[in-house]
Amino acid sequence: TVKLNWADSRYATQYDVYLWPDGTSKPAQPTKKDLGTSEFQTTETLTTQKLYYWQVIAKNPYQQTSGPYWRFTTE
Repeated sequence: TVKLNWADSRYATQYDVYLWPDGTSKPAQPTKKDLGTSEFQTTETLTTQKLYYWQVIAKNPYQQTSGPYWRFTTE
């Protein structure tokens, strides 16, 4: 599994996280929705020696802001 964390967004009250393997498109629905903290740990084991991408959407009741795409490779 992997634990992702990021800097808090000043006005965010929730976060959506998208996580997807290289060679596939970003999923239409978040991997985890409405997180109240700025971290997420996967519950499933990821494929070894594989490139993954992830993105965080910071939200509050009035707006949402998309963060950059990040990437990592599993060992």
